[in-house]
Amino acid sequence: MYRVAGNKRLLKVDGFFGSPKTFIPAKAGIQKLLYWISRRIASGGDEMRLFQTFYDAVKAVALCFFLSLTLSCATGTYRTLGLLDTPGQHVRSGFTLVQKKYLTDAEREFSAALQLDPSFAEAHRGLGIVYLMGGRYGEASDALENALKYTSSDRVTALVHVAFIRLHTGWKGENWAYEAADSFVKAIVHARNLPDAYYYMGMAFKANGDFALAAKAFERVLEMNSHLSAEAEWSLNEVRRILRQKRD
Repeated sequence: MYRVAGNKRLLKVDGFFGSPKTFIPAKAGIQKLLYWISRRIASGGDEMRLFQTFYDAVKAVALCFFLSLTLSCATGTYRTLGLLDTPGQHVRSGFTLVQKKYLTDAEREFSAALQLDPSFAEAHRGLGIVYLMGGRYGEASDALENALKYTSSDRVTALVHVAFIRLHTGWKGENWAYEAADSFVKAIVHARNLPDAYYYMGMAFKANGDFALAAKAFERVLEMNSHLSAEAEWSLNEVRRILRQKRD
């Protein structure tokens, strides 16, 4: 069913978004739909249910494959951290170095972890973050795909999709904003209240000029009182300043 608003035809979407009166642009492709949904979720909407159902189905189909990996692949935790030369210890050191932006040293640590265990998903995710922070976007994409291949942990899967949000925002390829929105939705399907997802989607909104939506995403991060609260507060103040300037 359609209705007309100005010169646009709007499509009514029944049963998916919790309201029989939801309308979206009829010509919107799936990427635009995902972006629209990410905006609604960041604003506190309930569109999660559609994607929860969809991705639960995908996860069910892949369950046997994931179970086959469980005995041999990384579970997404820093395994055997008490030892000095283990994949987990190298990964932990690598993420500490990433926080300090010592990218060369972090890359060395993640690579050392993969030499010991090529299937360690967190090491692949760490390398992906190092590469995207260094502008090596093609390598970052490959590393993050490897992380998705090896992880069987919902939280690590969510964090990999968060890294993809950062990748798309930095790379700014064709339809990058829609790709970032797709990664955001996938992230919160696996970890509903992950502050990293809302923070980096806020950064994507900001980079795309959607300052009001960016502000709402940063506010959600502050509500969670997380490790990203300081960054979210600074970013929120920045986008609020931009919005004030636009009003003046």
